[in-house]
Amino acid sequence: MILLEFLKKDAAEYRALMESIVDEMETAIENKQVLPNYDPDPIFSQAIGDLTKLSERILEKYTHIDDYSVVKSVYKDVQDRIKEVTVERHVL
Repeated sequence: MILLEFLKKDAAEYRALMESIVDEMETAIENKQVLPNYDPDPIFSQAIGDLTKLSERILEKYTHIDDYSVVKSVYKDVQDRIKEVTVERHVL
């Protein structure tokens, strides 16, 4: 039971970090899009890099991620966010 609580705590921390990265990206885009010579590419690059580092951090701590479904779920969400941000980057 203690292990499950530990896993849930880690998963919540990872999810909060992921959401913070995406929120920061969205805020930066909103704030800078009114500026002349606005280029969102560096903002997207930063978010993708930060999300990639987060996914690497998860895998470093949970090398057998398939054994930890609570954490694996967040890991998959981070991977999905990387894909979403990458697609959004190419659309804008």
